[in-house]
Amino acid sequence: MMTWSSYSTLASVLVYDDTPDPSSGQIVFYSFNYAVADAAGRKDLLENTVIYLITLESAPTGGISGMVTLDGAMDNGGVLMTAMPGGATATTAPSGYYHIDAMYAGTYTVTASLLDWSTGVEEGVVVNEGAITSCVDFTLTPTMTYEYCDSPALTIPDSTPAGVSTYLAFPDDVEISEVEVSLDVTHTYIGDLIVNLISPDGTTVCLHNRSGGGADNIVGW
Repeated sequence: MMTWSSYSTLASVLVYDDTPDPSSGQIVFYSFNYAVADAAGRKDLLENTVIYLITLESAPTGGISGMVTLDGAMDNGGVLMTAMPGGATATTAPSGYYHIDAMYAGTYTVTASLLDWSTGVEEGVVVNEGAITSCVDFTLTPTMTYEYCDSPALTIPDSTPAGVSTYLAFPDDVEISEVEVSLDVTHTYIGDLIVNLISPDGTTVCLHNRSGGGADNIVGW
């Protein structure tokens, strides 16, 4: 990336490369008028850009392998394995074995995901050229989707810092891995409102923070 001399935080040349190999890339974008740029510098820049775009990248020769166990299941297949950065993927066989190949040397985060099962994440997985990093294993447990719908019809107090609260109660002692919230709040001038979702341990996620100005009602997902 190149920046403007007088605007150091703004890029003048942007490069996109979806592999860790720095010798080449896929896209180079000039965020300036090339036709009126300095002639000498413009020629060098174009030559460098062309060389960069047509240089062949080295073939990735590393990989990651391991086993995924679906706790209590007979078939461990169908689990999507994703390695980031880069987004290389593989799917587990019925035995649970997977192998992600054609990877560049580097450090990756590997994720194991399957609908209705917990998600496994392993960070700091190191891949070397010409070698398979093995035994990156996961055990996933089944998850349950719990739907709760409530219409408390609470009165929203004016100029009261404590606000008003309603509670989501679960029938069992569970570990919550993901939350999706649908809001339908009837109120004029929603720019006055702050809506927070607060976990039992006090973690707060702001769902609405005084946006919308004088509009009425909050309806969203």
